[in-house]
Amino acid sequence: MVKIFLLILSSLFLSACSLKKPTPLKLPPSPPPKTIVGGDQDEHGCIASAGYLWCGPQQKCLRPWEDECLHEINQIQLQFSDAKFDPPYSSIFPWNQETGNQLNLDGFTLYLSNPPKELAKRIETQLKHDGFTVSPKNVSDQVVGLQNQNTVCLIQEGIMWTEDQTENNGETPYFSLTCGYLPN
Repeated sequence: MVKIFLLILSSLFLSACSLKKPTPLKLPPSPPPKTIVGGDQDEHGCIASAGYLWCGPQQKCLRPWEDECLHEINQIQLQFSDAKFDPPYSSIFPWNQETGNQLNLDGFTLYLSNPPKELAKRIETQLKHDGFTVSPKNVSDQVVGLQNQNTVCLIQEGIMWTEDQTENNGETPYFSLTCGYLPN
């Protein structure tokens, strides 16, 4: 009887060892997410995967290796290199809207004392050629305001009074160009 019992026990033991563990269920790999080529437009419509970035000053998408994104001030500086402008500096300037409201805008200013003759007129002509129009609410005796979409510029020229009375009786002609952007 003991032999039968040992035989049954060893059979159970051997059969238990030969049981296979369940094989985990293998699912097919999930497909990669569908990417639409050119579907990565930013809020301005620029397609980053094609190398386009938004250029606020020029209000268009550009590829940096093809075109420079220059502020209007930098473009004027390059186009009128005969004028020895002081380096551009940041400024806040007033802009009168058609509604009669006045905004204080952030911008950049080019300044030049003793400007070449007709510099203001030449720059105004160039800006008009570039699509700017005169903003009647921003014109006075010494100021001309111009606008192209949301880019605005003020051209000022006049006489600056200085304490140095030895040259020009203390009168120094000046020119300044300040440009910035209207809020969207």
